[in-house]
Order: sequence, then C-alpha cells, then structure tokens
Amino acid sequence: MLFTTYISNCRTLSEDCAIIKYADDTVILGNFQKKDSSNYTQVIDSFVDWCDNHKLTLNMKKNEEMIFDFRTETHDRPEPVTIKNEQVESVSTYKYLGVMIDEKLTWEPNTDLVCAKARKRGTAHWSYTSLVLQLRFKPIGPTAQ
Repeated sequence: MLFTTYISNCRTLSEDCAIIKYADDTVILGNFQKKDSSNYTQVIDSFVDWCDNHKLTLNMKKNEEMIFDFRTETHDRPEPVTIKNEQVESVSTYKYLGVMIDEKLTWEPNTDLVCAKARKRGTAHWSYTSLVLQLRFKPIGPTAQ
C-alpha cells in the first residue's frame, strides 16, 4: 500500500499513451500511427526521469517491448526503444501478471502455459483443462445450417 501511494503521481497527460501500474509492475501503452512514435518515446523518457527523481531503479533486464500491429499491410517496425543508451528487447510474447500475451492476441501461448502446468500436476487436472479448451472453441449461439 505504501509503495502504491508512493508511485500514484506517476502519470502521463498524453492522449495517445497510458501508464498502467500494478504493484511494482508498470506497462506503458502507446498508440501511434505510421512511424511517428515521438509521443510514445517522450512518455517513456518522462517515466525514466520520474523514476530517477524518485530514487527508483529500472531493472533493464526485465524491460521488454511488444508491438501490437493489426494492420493488414506489412509495415516497418518503429525504431527500437532505448533507455539510458540501452536498447529494450523487442519480444513477440510477454508474461504479465501470470498471463502470457502474444503480439497478435491469440491466447495460444497462455493456453500452452496452462496446459503445461496441468500436465505437471497429473492427469486429473489435464482432463479438466481439455474440457475447458474444447468449450472455448465451440461456437456460441445458433449456427447457420
């Protein structure tokens, strides 16, 4: 609770970016068009400055960037993010608060993770997980004949 109060004033005024915090995890979301990521970069730089001013150290080994791009045409990726002259690794999957997220939001990595955990626990859990997965892919509501 004390830490949450301490970081509560870490915000952005940008309409194109959001800072999401949960305990000591922080996610910066940026929505930018074309290759203009200057606003996103500015929010990241401001966040780094805020951390420095409040005596918080960023763990550069845990910083990762994932780009969600749902456009149908192929586009060049934006310039890599750098923090204090270190390039942030760009990843296609990321584990956030126990949930695996991939850059196309398919849920496949998370389903694989849940199944792997169930297999480690034994067959009783595996049969339950199989049932959940089967229900997930069944159509909901009336289907066309």
